[in-house]
Amino acid sequence: MHAEPNSSQEKIRKRMGRRRGRFTVGGCLFLLTLAWASGFAQETPGKGKSEPDAAKEARASTLNPAKEGDIRRLLELTGAKKNALEFGQQLGEYLKSMMQKSLPAGEHNSQIGDTLVSKLMARLSSDEMIARLIPVYDKAFSGEDLKAIVRFYESAAGQRLLEATPQVMEEANGVSEKWVQELIPQIMEQMTEQFPELKQSEK
Repeated sequence: MHAEPNSSQEKIRKRMGRRRGRFTVGGCLFLLTLAWASGFAQETPGKGKSEPDAAKEARASTLNPAKEGDIRRLLELTGAKKNALEFGQQLGEYLKSMMQKSLPAGEHNSQIGDTLVSKLMARLSSDEMIARLIPVYDKAFSGEDLKAIVRFYESAAGQRLLEATPQVMEEANGVSEKWVQELIPQIMEQMTEQFPELKQSEK
């Protein structure tokens, strides 16, 4: 009696693993496609604007300098650029691997991948990303909101939250994933009373 739920649970775990992989790959490919489309638009005469121009436009706004300073301070405290660089490094290595597998054999394959990663990291480490984030925070938070948030993150409790959040999120995700893996087989087993055809699909 207990073997069937365990078998079902194993099936669910494998399916979830496959789906998670598809989502990860799909997300990376989406970002690559978006980046390629953006680059194509910038290189097409009369269409789009260059990245430096877009960054300058983002900075050149009517935003109060004091509020912009608070936004920049908040992004600094929360490690926005550091997180972007870590993500960019992971994404770059993944894309490098994908490119090397998809490109025909050639002496420049490794150099092409390395160049992609270095150029991506150079852009992410510039002020361009921060300039693009400023309008988002400007729209979401008032000046008083930002001052209060900055004060919190500058406090001991705020620093502790920033320090502990990655580990807490990792453990919380693990707990949630494990619970869902336990729940789905139970729910599916209960649903077989309502949908008898589910019994046949498990065979």
